[in-house]
Amino acid sequence: MGCLVTIILGIITIGAGYLITKHTTPKYVEEYERDSKYTTKYGTPEYAEQQESNRYGPQYDAAMHIGREAQRQADEAFEALQGGELEKAKRLYLALSELYPNEPLFHFNLGVTYLEQGTSLSIAVERFQTSVSLDSSDHQAWTNLGVALRRSGKSLDAIGSFHRAISLHPNAAQAYVNLGLTYHDIDSLHLAAEAFRSAIGIDGQLWQAYVGLGLALVDMILTDAAIDTLNAVLAGDASEIIKAEALFYKGNAFLRQGKSDLALQQWLECLSLRPAYLAPAANAAQALVFLGDPDSAIALLDRHASEYSDSSVVAFVYGRAYERKRDADRAKFFFRKAIRLDDTCVEAHNHLGIIFARTGDCTQAIRSFNKAIDLRPDYVDALFNLGLAHWQCQDPHMALAVWEAMYRIDMPDSVMKDLQRRTNQIMGFEE
Repeated sequence: MGCLVTIILGIITIGAGYLITKHTTPKYVEEYERDSKYTTKYGTPEYAEQQESNRYGPQYDAAMHIGREAQRQADEAFEALQGGELEKAKRLYLALSELYPNEPLFHFNLGVTYLEQGTSLSIAVERFQTSVSLDSSDHQAWTNLGVALRRSGKSLDAIGSFHRAISLHPNAAQAYVNLGLTYHDIDSLHLAAEAFRSAIGIDGQLWQAYVGLGLALVDMILTDAAIDTLNAVLAGDASEIIKAEALFYKGNAFLRQGKSDLALQQWLECLSLRPAYLAPAANAAQALVFLGDPDSAIALLDRHASEYSDSSVVAFVYGRAYERKRDADRAKFFFRKAIRLDDTCVEAHNHLGIIFARTGDCTQAIRSFNKAIDLRPDYVDALFNLGLAHWQCQDPHMALAVWEAMYRIDMPDSVMKDLQRRTNQIMGFEE
């Protein structure tokens, strides 16, 4: 999986350049952006997902036919839910749902409490399923069932639930937003964009839908259209939280265009609105490393990511900054920390291998590169570096075998030609 860090622009190199001759120490490949993927952890708008709000009010009184004491409990439960007292609301709605098991409203709002807490998604699913079984015409309950299913990783079931909500209420804009997010989860980007556009057609001020559409367009490599869409959010009356999301994805769009300086500008503006937002902090720090300013990258992480000390992403980016500073000990410490927090962080294994290789520890370097390749067999960077480590360890036959395997991997022609040039220089075929 990797440690979910955005790859910054093309080939990242250290020092004056990456030209290799047989008279110089070969440099290890640090990053190639082949089919650039943005961080899955931050791959969907954090605030775009919309469940239907909790419901209760005088309009339901006559229909429920509940006793006066139960009515008082229902009022208290609703106030607790509105006020964020989720444990209290859950306790009261649980009692009410047991007392009135055929009242869908109580199951609905109990499901909302579990969704808000995020700790018992299976129970939230059960409660919304009960609600729709008692009232199958309730499009809001179908929407929330879809949200709970999506959060539980059941994307196809969630899509079915959102479609049911839309069939019951064709103008259910929030159902379209959630449908778009779920299609994005499964990489059905055109369907995601279509759903977000449907939501915007229903409600032109639904800024979450614009953010979702911008994200889908970025991933479709329609970056100019994405930037225009996200600019509409920034020009509108969206909340600061949603504007921060728009700035983050706008930065990703500029990154796709190879404009790391403009990407950095967006991420820094995003952090001015949400100072403790991990995604832009990590990306901005990586951009600063790429632009040759690791000290500013470290200062930025110190300022904006201090509460994410247990994040493999933060540890990895700190490692990259110290690697750029040629501080091998600190770089090694942070790459090891990233791996300890997330052993699937292939980039950390690769860069740890680079540090070992630069300090002359071929055995540890080979071990680190092999670990990265075990996790991602088509990881070209690590394969090149593994071959180079074998070459430096005086094992040219193994180096050639590794590079031959690397060349069998599908990659852009430009990357292939550059790697061929590098290996030829290492073997002394080119000056």
